[in-house]
Amino acid sequence: MKTITVLIHVQVKNDSIDAFREITIANGKERADWDGNLRYDVFQDEADPTKFTIIEVFSSQATIDAYYDSDKHQAWAEAVKPMIEEIRGSDQQQIFP
Repeated sequence: MKTITVLIHVQVKNDSIDAFREITIANGKERADWDGNLRYDVFQDEADPTKFTIIEVFSSQATIDAYYDSDKHQAWAEAVKPMIEEIRGSDQQQIFP
């Protein structure tokens, strides 16, 4: 099965670390039932706790588009927007295994 992995690197403001974690983890728990979302992992940098990496695995581009257009995603994006210093993302295609 060909999947698409979305890597998102986020740096949040110092005073937003706990709130960002809480909102982002809650978002992940809600996504467990989202059709086509195969995985949602959140990592926090050990050396710099303001840096996070979110790894999302989707079954197709259509499921990515549907999720990003959804009210759930829009609510998360609006909630964390004032917390973010920098955000970068890219779509990746798995080549091994």
